[in-house]
Amino acid sequence: MRKKSSKNNYAEMFGLLGQVRQKRALRIKANDMSLQQRLRIIQMIFQLSEEQVEDRSLAE
Repeated sequence: MRKKSSKNNYAEMFGLLGQVRQKRALRIKANDMSLQQRLRIIQMIFQLSEEQVEDRSLAE
C-alpha cells in the first residue's frame, strides 16, 4: 500500500494522475454512449421484428 501512495505522489508531481483520471472518465463516457447506441439499435431491431410479425399475421 505504501508503495502505491508514493507512486501516486510521484504521478501528481508531474500532473499525470489528473490526466489518467480524465482519460478514465472519458473512456467511461464513451462506453456509456456506445451502450446507449446499442440499446437504440436493439430497440429498432425489436420494433422491426414486431412489425414483421404484424405483417405476417395480417397476410394470413
